[in-house]
Amino acid sequence: MEQNRNCIDNLKIETKSTLVDENKPKLTVKEKRNLILSFPYNKKIIQEIKSLEYRKWLPEKKSWEISKNEAGKLYEKIKHLIDCKELEKFLIPFTKITEKTMLKDYNYLTKKPFEHQIEAAQFLINKKRAILADEMGVGKTLSSIMAAFSLPPPRIIVCPASLKLNWQREIRGVDQDGIVKIVKNDFEVADWVIINYDLLIKYQDDIDEVYWTCSIFDEAHFIKSIDQRGNPSSKRSKLGLEISRNSEYVFLLTGTPMTARPKDLFNLLSAVNHPIAHKPSDFYQYAQNYCGPTNNGYGWDYRGSSNTQELHEKIKNYMLRRLKKDLLDLPEKTRNFIPVDVNLKKYQKAVLNYITRKKGIKGIVGHLAHFNIMRHMLSEAKIGATIELAENILESNEPVIIFTNFNIVVDSLLEYFGDRSVKLTGSCSLKARQAAIDSFQNGNKDVFISNLLAGGVGITLTRANQIIVNDFDWTPANHAQGEDRIHRIGAKQKCTIQYVYASSAEVDEKMAEILAQKLSIISTVIDGGNDDQENMIEEIIKIFL
Repeated sequence: MEQNRNCIDNLKIETKSTLVDENKPKLTVKEKRNLILSFPYNKKIIQEIKSLEYRKWLPEKKSWEISKNEAGKLYEKIKHLIDCKELEKFLIPFTKITEKTMLKDYNYLTKKPFEHQIEAAQFLINKKRAILADEMGVGKTLSSIMAAFSLPPPRIIVCPASLKLNWQREIRGVDQDGIVKIVKNDFEVADWVIINYDLLIKYQDDIDEVYWTCSIFDEAHFIKSIDQRGNPSSKRSKLGLEISRNSEYVFLLTGTPMTARPKDLFNLLSAVNHPIAHKPSDFYQYAQNYCGPTNNGYGWDYRGSSNTQELHEKIKNYMLRRLKKDLLDLPEKTRNFIPVDVNLKKYQKAVLNYITRKKGIKGIVGHLAHFNIMRHMLSEAKIGATIELAENILESNEPVIIFTNFNIVVDSLLEYFGDRSVKLTGSCSLKARQAAIDSFQNGNKDVFISNLLAGGVGITLTRANQIIVNDFDWTPANHAQGEDRIHRIGAKQKCTIQYVYASSAEVDEKMAEILAQKLSIISTVIDGGNDDQENMIEEIIKIFL
């Protein structure tokens, strides 16, 4: 109890006022994932609760729900109105942090950070809750670690499973003595806890019991899913937002904060407490203003964009977005789309099957299933052309990276290149993944064959300056991620990315065309440029209408 008193004194909280007047009404607090507050009706207290970033009225309980990290703020505002003693224990975890928190001196690091990385770390510290959206390849991971290490533990990093070992390695480069725990089969609080998005639901209760000084979300666009009412529509989105509300500092890292449309930004803005996205009920106004609303007769469609420059202006103070060309002296990047002649027999059979059935297909998912079959047929048909391009690069004594979206292509390429190659797919263990990366980067293997989603994020492959993309993903941002495995800090030579598409195959030609357009402009809201928000799949469907 004495220790608690000392902590509270550090925050200059005067608790006497809550103890002296025995007739003062009492606030009752129940702890769940958030705090449930019950008290006799008091208009002033309700006004103060409504001023919080997150609050929710629970009519069935006649209570208010608030996030734990706002307990201190509410305490200060209402302690003279009601007995708040039950709130005191929720003030303790954040007494370690003062308003004068400064970035540590990192001159001791063997690998010296760039000035722009230090600036990003200071930005995160100053803002407390912010999106670090620097273009891929400029070192966001190190910036966030430097910012987080300037704060006391515990800290939690939420990232794709494939990046957990990389995060551990990066943390060890900064904090040599701290305890780093990678969550696998159990959960244990440490200085640094690293967990992948897919495990959040399994360890939800354990995570909720901890007051996190700092939470970091890598590839933060993973929490973008949202329904028409503004509620998170996936488990990882819901749980990610809950963690953010139970953290004092929140750092969102993503090189593609808006993967397709402004709708995808709302949860990220909510996580950093942006005024236009405090709560789900704010979504309607947000969507009406910025998501190009159209009414299809059944309801609102928010897949578009509108007033993008206004949105860009509103979010820029909560988001640091800088481009590689402005920060790094990187070599030029060239993107080529290469038509190749292939056997289209299987593809044409899939097209004919689709044409005969398309009138009876309802919903975009049904169409998508047929187009994915076409993509699969084309991906296999292009293997020979991809091998030929790769052999030409290898003959020049240069290593090469080959991306595909299909594991059958990975296996075929691996069989052809044999001992010269390594592979990375979603089925690889973390150790096998890191071993493949190290083997390629160290020069032991010259061909890196990877599934685009598995190898397109969070890794460095700068030994190569050549990428061949065998087939296309539906999301242009995934290709941008893949390209930047070689076009990032450490790149020394001109980077070339070759996209292979099947000549005379309507689907491949159209996907190449749309991809070329979208990769050249990602996006008004993020960079202040222009972007076509039309759904890529819908564009393909139009070919056959």
